[in-house]
Amino acid sequence: MGINKLAFFAVEAFLLKRDQLLTNAKIEAWEHGPVFRELYQSFKSYGNGSVLGRAKVFSTASEEFQEALICLSDQEESFLREVITPLMFHSAAELRALSHERNGAWYRVWWYEGHANPGMEISPSLLMEAGGGRHD
Repeated sequence: MGINKLAFFAVEAFLLKRDQLLTNAKIEAWEHGPVFRELYQSFKSYGNGSVLGRAKVFSTASEEFQEALICLSDQEESFLREVITPLMFHSAAELRALSHERNGAWYRVWWYEGHANPGMEISPSLLMEAGGGRHD
């Protein structure tokens, strides 16, 4: 699912270039790359097809699922467009390859040695440490 890769690259770039966390959602290392479980659940019904809907979140206030919203400044939105636009022309397989680069955050979690990593989490500190060479 290319949408997870695009979200991963957006979060990575925002953290590396702006020193800000775009979301507090947990990023997990799955076989085919980094995954936000919430995005996966929202869009898995589309399979490899085009995404025709919006992500949903559960509202404890209304006890219903509703459209997920994000509030970004014009500068933040512009920055994310600069990061994501060139990546949108890559296939899901190409995005997967980019997310699997050797010594990148996904690679370090998937091929870890030593300590346990329950949930195969790609933490913000690991994103900072791995550096993301695409953003230099």
